[in-house]
Amino acid sequence: MEHKYALEIYYPGSVNSVWVWFGSDTPFQAISIGDIINPGLFPDAGADVMLRVTSLEHILWSTKNQSKHKICIYTEDIGKNEALRFGFHP
Repeated sequence: MEHKYALEIYYPGSVNSVWVWFGSDTPFQAISIGDIINPGLFPDAGADVMLRVTSLEHILWSTKNQSKHKICIYTEDIGKNEALRFGFHP
């Protein structure tokens, strides 16, 4: 059975290269611009990578049997910058 919901997280700075994809039969929790994503368990992730969500795109469509929702998450790498990671501004 195909998933009703999909979440794609793109490589930092890319709008074309998906880093990871998740499928689900239930909606994902809300993700917002500025949220931090720890990609530590993603394939090929370095220990010094930390992502901040820069924009999101929702794609909605219907098939013969069900409606579908895909969220594309675009990011930037903020590395080990703890001030950015924890929301402190110099």
